[in-house]
Amino acid sequence: MLIGAIGAAHAAVIKSPVVTVAHGWSRIGAVGHATHFLARNDTLFSASMGASTVAAEFREVHVHDPGANSAFAYRSNYVRTAKYSLLSFVPLFLFEAFQKLAHAYFLVVSVLQTVPAISNTNGLPATLPTLMLILLIDATFALVEDLARRKADRVANGRRTHKLRLSAAEAFSEVPWADVLVGDIVRIANHEPVPADVLLLSVPSDTGTCYVETKSLDGETNLKQRQPLASTQYASTPERLFRLRGRATVERPNHNIHCFQGVLHLEGDASTSTAITISNVLLRGSTLRSTRCIYGLVLNTGMDTKIIMGNRPTPSKRSALEGRINTYVGVLVLMLVLFCGAAATGNTVWVARAPALGYLGPSLASAWGISFFYYFLLMYQFVPISLYVSMGTAKFVQAKFIEWDAHMYHSASNTPATVRSMALNEDLGQITHLVTDKTGTLTSNIMQFRKCSVRGVMYTAGRDRPALLKRFSTKVGLLHKLQRQHSAGSGDLNDLLGVLHTPDIDRFFTALALCHTVIPEGGDAYSAASPDELALVCGAKALGFVFQARSPTTMSVEVQGTVRAFNIRAVLDFDSTRRRMSIVLQDDHALMLYAKGADVGMMCVLRPPTDAAARAMHEATARHVQDYAEEGLRTLIVGCRVLDEAWFAAWLARYEAAQQSLHDADLRRRGLPNAIDTCMAEIERDLELLGATAIEDKLQDGVAETILALRAAGLRLWMLTGDKEETAVTIGRATNLVLPHMRCLMVPETHGVPAATATLSALREQVAAPATALHRRRSTSALRTSSSWSKSRQTLSPSRISLRPSSVTCDKAFALIVTGSVLEVVLSDPAVTDLFVQVADRCATVLACRVSPGQKAAIVRLLMAARAGRVLAIGDGANDVPMLQEAHIGIGISGQEGLQAVNASDYAIAQFAYLKNLLLVHGRSNHERISKLVLYILYKNILLLATQYWFTWYTGVSGQKMYLEVGVQLYNILFTSLPVIFVAVMDADLPRELLLQLPILYLAEPYLTHRRFILAVVSALVESTVITFVTLSAFAACDAHGTSPGLWILGFVTFTAVVIIANLKLLWWQHAVLPISLVAYA
Repeated sequence: MLIGAIGAAHAAVIKSPVVTVAHGWSRIGAVGHATHFLARNDTLFSASMGASTVAAEFREVHVHDPGANSAFAYRSNYVRTAKYSLLSFVPLFLFEAFQKLAHAYFLVVSVLQTVPAISNTNGLPATLPTLMLILLIDATFALVEDLARRKADRVANGRRTHKLRLSAAEAFSEVPWADVLVGDIVRIANHEPVPADVLLLSVPSDTGTCYVETKSLDGETNLKQRQPLASTQYASTPERLFRLRGRATVERPNHNIHCFQGVLHLEGDASTSTAITISNVLLRGSTLRSTRCIYGLVLNTGMDTKIIMGNRPTPSKRSALEGRINTYVGVLVLMLVLFCGAAATGNTVWVARAPALGYLGPSLASAWGISFFYYFLLMYQFVPISLYVSMGTAKFVQAKFIEWDAHMYHSASNTPATVRSMALNEDLGQITHLVTDKTGTLTSNIMQFRKCSVRGVMYTAGRDRPALLKRFSTKVGLLHKLQRQHSAGSGDLNDLLGVLHTPDIDRFFTALALCHTVIPEGGDAYSAASPDELALVCGAKALGFVFQARSPTTMSVEVQGTVRAFNIRAVLDFDSTRRRMSIVLQDDHALMLYAKGADVGMMCVLRPPTDAAARAMHEATARHVQDYAEEGLRTLIVGCRVLDEAWFAAWLARYEAAQQSLHDADLRRRGLPNAIDTCMAEIERDLELLGATAIEDKLQDGVAETILALRAAGLRLWMLTGDKEETAVTIGRATNLVLPHMRCLMVPETHGVPAATATLSALREQVAAPATALHRRRSTSALRTSSSWSKSRQTLSPSRISLRPSSVTCDKAFALIVTGSVLEVVLSDPAVTDLFVQVADRCATVLACRVSPGQKAAIVRLLMAARAGRVLAIGDGANDVPMLQEAHIGIGISGQEGLQAVNASDYAIAQFAYLKNLLLVHGRSNHERISKLVLYILYKNILLLATQYWFTWYTGVSGQKMYLEVGVQLYNILFTSLPVIFVAVMDADLPRELLLQLPILYLAEPYLTHRRFILAVVSALVESTVITFVTLSAFAACDAHGTSPGLWILGFVTFTAVVIIANLKLLWWQHAVLPISLVAYA
């Protein structure tokens, strides 16, 4: 009846005059009608916001009925990712180009040069050719990129698929993807990509299930199982598909590839309604695998598909240096205005005092504004157009050197470093905070089942049985040996094998073999989204509980040669809120619920012990879990419950109804109370404790050494993990995040802001007292750690030896440990947040445990807002994407969890250890190189223009040019361009080996400082003054015939002197003079 109400409600909406249709959407129009409608049919979309209820948008798709669907004007399946068309390219590109301030500036200069009254180029836009050359280069790059997109569009839209015809009941016709429409029924064969977002109707196979590869969507390489709706699985022939009629009410198109909500209502003899979830949907971009073919209903097409809607660019990030450059350019603009104003005033005064000079024209003497703009055109290159071009070129080459660095190439996976945002190259040299994930980032994410506790008895994996290793070998490195540990002594694997038939051991390993979402791929191969689940399944297999097959309704496991078959009655998938997953299975003996999850998610649903033996077993298991965590192992609790068939049938009806409620699905998605979670809580209770598992996740090579080097480089270290506190501390000690002398400060669980304030205030007092004296002693000691340091000081200017302020406030004696529940309280109140930052700022390391992906991003935002430093986040999984995109720099590790982190990152590496080379070598060097490039370009432009400026004062402030315009234009393009590029990509003040041996060199303050900028400007002004008046003095005298060399000879000599001095200055700044750079000077 509930589903019938939904269908009737939908029909009422379609016929109601308050429904409006636009761009393929149906929206309930009038708020009053909508509120009344939703009050009667709360299973439809609705959202409560305070006292008001608003109708959410939904989409109505009619099955195989193009006439009904055409009324909604749904988008076609034609995809266009190309940015430009033949007619729009020029205007659109120019509009985008002149959004850049530099381009707009030089366009204004070109226009002003055509104004006769102020032009010093005879009315010719002399700057225009240079500007057009830059625009032409940019346009070429834009066109090449867009042609590649257009080609990809043509290939995608031209791919072929099979669509059910409207006239012939038994025929599928081959059509291009572009001709697929919403509501069509399509047939997709094995290894074919999915052309649109498709509801799986049927799979013509015995298993009734299919598998898809979603690597193009989420970067994950494991196969995912998809199953058709139970109400449509019968429609596995063209005849039945042709007679299929109904409508699907589904969510509006969005980019969330992990969730889908909807209801399919079938009409006719098979009238029924069924909930649609993501497990019933094949998304465009996925590929059908290990399945002969499937039939599906097209729900979303073209630009409405999830993969296209998710193709959003990574958030635009700017380097800290770029902000400083903008400040300095602003100062130069102010200087230009002052210089032009002074010259215009000087010219006006000079002309007013001079005798009548009619040939100058009366307007010039009186028009101060005209004079001002004349000098502006004479000095406009104070803002150098070459700066941005040179920076872009240098950063591009720097990025290539990073990608070509053999020290960051992972040969095992054939993975080099990847630069995805070269604009941030120099920021790699100024990182102050490192925020890292644990699993897959510090560890290898290759899980090994090492220990277990069954009914209070611990079994431990050994490493000394090569024969058994061969027998039970799997691709995750299974148990080599299990030996029983108890007060009476110890045994070996044979002891455990001998008692596998006992009920406790049998149920425990049966749970491991069946409570999961792993997919068998044939032979010994399994495909799993979670490495933990793969390790558990393989661990059970090693002891004779072999998971064999899976279908949407059945599972089978072989135990000691006997195959057991189970019917799947319900699956409650894992989520980060419950922190557990459950499965309801039925065999010939009983109806059982098996569950596994983190201790925090399982302990609260276990049946309380009722006798001394049960209490002892619970206490022993808790002790074992604590021991496992202290060893750095990942722990899970396993439980089960016998269900009553009648009770379960009633529960299943409520649960399926809740799943079919779009309203409850939407509430659950937004984290609000809902019927789905309520039903899950009803069945996941009173569980019998079976035991616990411990999985080892080995550290990556070189992690501990890298952490130690980054700590010596002055970085604040934060590790964020979903594991429990003991595991985090153990991993922290193993990786040198927590050093032996450090004192761990645990922020206890608090309830409410007042308690959190009191706790953090006490911790602040505890860490504040010894901080300053302790760091002063250690800073002094660190500067004396090596005689090489005193030698290297001679190669650096004094300002580069100064330590950054952020390295002076850290108390090395403390490591702070905080949990996700505490962070919820901390982040809820600004005052508590500020207090937490003060405490964390006094600690060398912060370990955040049991945190969610959203909390990871919140911590990064907190650090960025609270401190002026640069925050780097590094992770490897999809749950790390939010923090990677939030951080100043996000680094993705290409590991076991797919490529989502890599695709969302600014830089990608294969191993955490490569971070040492990336920051200490490339980051530090590139920061100094780009800073030198900026200073030099500003210096050399001032040097050239200041000589012209001083000369014009020598000529009565007339504005007389001393340089030919062609020389001025070629100054930046030809005479001074190449050497600075070589410096910006190849110069190095210290060898790579020394930078790695002495991480403290990374602590040097930024190279581009206000002091250096002022020195460069003053140096250019002084040197230009000397050049101008030396050349003027040299050419002041006449020869024997009473003639002087002339204006242009004077300008030529002065220009030559400027070019020589500018190049010598760069050579003086350069540390490493290579033969190839000498060629550039030549």
